[in-house]
Amino acid sequence: MRKVSYVLQHDIFLENLTCWETLWYTALLRLPGSMPTSEKKERVMDIVDSLDMKKCLHTSLDSSNAFSLCTTLKQFAKDSGKTVVASIHQPSSQIFNMFDKLLLLCDGKMAYFGEVKNCAQHFASLELPCPAHFSLADHILSQNLPSLATIIYNLPSLATIYNLPPPATIYNLPPPATIYNLPSPATIYNLPPPATIYNLPPPATIYNLPPPATIYNLPSPATIYNLPPPATIYNLPPPATIYNLPSPATIYNLLPPATIYNLPLPATTCYHHI
Repeated sequence: MRKVSYVLQHDIFLENLTCWETLWYTALLRLPGSMPTSEKKERVMDIVDSLDMKKCLHTSLDSSNAFSLCTTLKQFAKDSGKTVVASIHQPSSQIFNMFDKLLLLCDGKMAYFGEVKNCAQHFASLELPCPAHFSLADHILSQNLPSLATIIYNLPSLATIYNLPPPATIYNLPPPATIYNLPSPATIYNLPPPATIYNLPPPATIYNLPPPATIYNLPSPATIYNLPPPATIYNLPPPATIYNLPSPATIYNLLPPATIYNLPLPATTCYHHI
């Protein structure tokens, strides 16, 4: 079974305790109560020897011991065949060059991952060379890396990677324009619709769709509101009169209705002049 040890980023120790007091206090809390005190002290001293902390055992740790601690951790990793993963902020050039591999995160996105020795060449290829006699770590941190990760690497967001819907969809939120009762940009700038701008036919024409009234078998507005036909409203003559067209009966040589249905002719009134 492989064992993993984890160290928090933020210190949870009492600042006024020395290294020995901190280690001993932790040992008393974590080691079994049945373990003899002498054995607990041996465990603490094993850690002190492994990290080469004897010279600062009865003092408080400060930044001057960072390089020594990293050196000890690197040697410990080599001797024991273990991997040490560390999150470090603004390291010195000495500490930066001690790492084998570097994962550089910017705005939650990966800006670089690879060998530390190739890092300078990588950023030089992006036209961001490190000046001579300048700390490479400080040079990287001084760049506009969030834009670098987004523009140069063109990395998608986590929502795109995992095909996540926007928060408004997840929480069923209305758009801001609806919340604040804002008019649309087209209304604000008095813009015509895209179909008008590009002279596009309506979707019904493109897909040869029947009108909604036909799909849902709806009556016409004139029928719903009992409206007279436009010819009656505007007192227009019928098209046959306008274009001087013969009647359908004449076009198709049809008999009159009275003859078809054998109806008697209306009575003829005679006027006699006296």
